[in-house]
Amino acid sequence: MPKFWKRQGTSDGDRSPWFVKIKNRSPPPPAHTFQLEPAAIRVLQGMGLESGDAFEASQFWTLHDLGLTYTLGEDYAPERGTELSEADAENIPPEQRATFIKELLEDYEVAEIQSDGFYRLLLSVEQGPRDVRFDALEQILSVTPIHAGPADGLASDPDPVYTSSVFGALVCRAFSEFIEQRTVATGQYCEPIGHRDEYAYLVIEDLAWDLVPDLIEFFLDIPEFFLDEVLPDGDTPGWEKAVLEEIHTSQFLGDGLRTSDTIGKILFDGLNELQSVIIVPQKVLTDSEIKHTFTF
Repeated sequence: MPKFWKRQGTSDGDRSPWFVKIKNRSPPPPAHTFQLEPAAIRVLQGMGLESGDAFEASQFWTLHDLGLTYTLGEDYAPERGTELSEADAENIPPEQRATFIKELLEDYEVAEIQSDGFYRLLLSVEQGPRDVRFDALEQILSVTPIHAGPADGLASDPDPVYTSSVFGALVCRAFSEFIEQRTVATGQYCEPIGHRDEYAYLVIEDLAWDLVPDLIEFFLDIPEFFLDEVLPDGDTPGWEKAVLEEIHTSQFLGDGLRTSDTIGKILFDGLNELQSVIIVPQKVLTDSEIKHTFTF
């Protein structure tokens, strides 16, 4: 079993303050030392591990598959043998799966994560207990204007755009991380119609994704095996925009209903004729003044 160790003295260079030693199946060497990214250290400490404690191989290999471990001066391709099946996400307790996701997103933006293991974790959380799924949804959506309810409810629609709530939440988080670094030119194709706190509601036409400069650049590179699981029609062009608009529009309508049943009904009836809504920080608008609008 792998063991979690605290480095004596101070760490320097690429040596992490905590590391893991795991025995090798066939020498040399008899054991490998793995340095740990900060997210991996937080995960293991959150499990209550102290220096010298052993933990399950499945937990270590999940960290490894997530790209949260590395070696110094070794070109190491692990021969796991039967441990490969132990690395499957199903062997990690549901609560820990949500923790792995939370800690990874603490240090990396969605667009930076290339690990298939991360997406296997998302699928396993979707299929796990409801309370764990909602905990993961709230963690994923914590940097967005979206609540867990819309992301979760739309995944079970009779004719859904997507079938995994954590996937929908991930798309919303990716867009929030993306749009924070951009500016959105309001006008013919996306018009502000209201605001809540620091966020603006924009009615958006399909052409906006092709003609508004910074919106054009929004896309996600997600493993095909995962998309086949969460999109009814698979990896079709523009799926990011369809998922985003579905959830953001639902959040907009929900905000209206929470303000007033009458306002909510007017908005719902009106949006049957209008285009979709996206929600962005007011600060990214080229014209920050929102005219002729309502406030929730």
